[in-house]
Amino acid sequence: SQGKYIYRLKIIEIPPPVHKKNPVLGNKLFMAKNTFDLKIICEGKILECHKNVLCCRSDIFDVMFSNDGMIEAQSKEVEINDIQADTMETFLYFLYHDQVQDVKMINAKLLLAAHKYNVLELMEACTGYLKENLSFENATDVLVSSHLTDQNR
Repeated sequence: SQGKYIYRLKIIEIPPPVHKKNPVLGNKLFMAKNTFDLKIICEGKILECHKNVLCCRSDIFDVMFSNDGMIEAQSKEVEINDIQADTMETFLYFLYHDQVQDVKMINAKLLLAAHKYNVLELMEACTGYLKENLSFENATDVLVSSHLTDQNR
């Protein structure tokens, strides 16, 4: 006797793999405090980092540290007076990790820092977040920083 087989196929959707950014090298460099070769001074706070990381992520830093005629190229310390220390810490974290550690730190000041040093990925992250989180409290800062950084959208 021939047996009849009934097959029931269930089609399931398999989500595509999530490619989480995992900047292993950036994190290792960020934690390798014994290899820091640059001190950035903001509001009296010393933030240590690597010139190479800054140069690789920002053409502004690259020119600053590559031009022998500039004081920064010869110095192991750079004083930055127009960016607050907490904003600079967030900025530096992004340069190493390609992400902002705490989204609460994304604000108009961080957008201005990203613009000053021409870090387009951070500018995109800031503008996207600020658009989605526009509020009565931050509207003026967002409007001014958007104008100053040529964000027309």
